[in-house]
Amino acid sequence: MKEKSCGIIPIHRKSGEVYFLLIKHLIGHWGFPKGHVENGETEEETALREFTEEVGIKECEILKGFKHTQNYYFYRKEGKIFKEVVFFLGIVRHIGTIKLQKEEISEYGWFTYEEVLEKISFDSNKKMVDEAIKFLEDNDI
Repeated sequence: MKEKSCGIIPIHRKSGEVYFLLIKHLIGHWGFPKGHVENGETEEETALREFTEEVGIKECEILKGFKHTQNYYFYRKEGKIFKEVVFFLGIVRHIGTIKLQKEEISEYGWFTYEEVLEKISFDSNKKMVDEAIKFLEDNDI
């Protein structure tokens, strides 16, 4: 069986520093907003829809040129699942009010690069954050 999800690595600049929005899933780990692709959606449409559904922010600009794909297997009662997750880097210029999707998310926070590396559980996500920082630096964003 195969599943595909898309998500956003949300960033916000404040006083010259980059902050990342992390969400804490009900099962306990911190990560980035993402969700399953629905029929007829592009990857970007899925990422933006899921971002809005999970945190309530409607304005996020996907930065062209950054796309990170993760592939892994996990197990469910129906067996072994191949999962593909595509992440885009998105800039949030106006945060507004955060409204969490309580069925999936227990907490959120805006964190510096160093704080993100401490909070997120998976090495693949830490590598992705490193790539995002490098992209921002290389493109003067």
